[in-house]
Amino acid sequence: MNKHYIRIDNQNRIIAGLTDDAIAYPDGALQTDIFIHESGRLFELNVNGEWLTNPPLMEDGVPLYKWDGKAAQKRTDREIEADRPIIEVQEFVEPLSTDEIEFVRGLIETSGCSMDSDFREAGRAIGMTLALENTSMKLERR
Repeated sequence: MNKHYIRIDNQNRIIAGLTDDAIAYPDGALQTDIFIHESGRLFELNVNGEWLTNPPLMEDGVPLYKWDGKAAQKRTDREIEADRPIIEVQEFVEPLSTDEIEFVRGLIETSGCSMDSDFREAGRAIGMTLALENTSMKLERR
């Protein structure tokens, strides 16, 4: 049996989950980590009565769960959205050339997205922020 712990930040958001067998945490739990239960080797988290094995604890760097002092709770959409960073898209002075647009199109398509689909997902896939405005594309390198 392995001990399972969570790590929270100063707002009680769960930022990590680990077991005392975890390779990612070779030094084990910190004194501030919270012991939640004993179970198998894979990290498990009980959220509102549902056991989740190795759940994603973050989405785009934003914690999905919180600790209420006794149990893990799913954060509300409002709480999650409030933590999302505001990304400002800056315009290039010159519009992209046809060759540049075709180059970006190739990057996006090799990432499994399409130019006509979700620009945010496509941008994440190639490490850029994309915006479509009046049929001109804007790019921002991250």
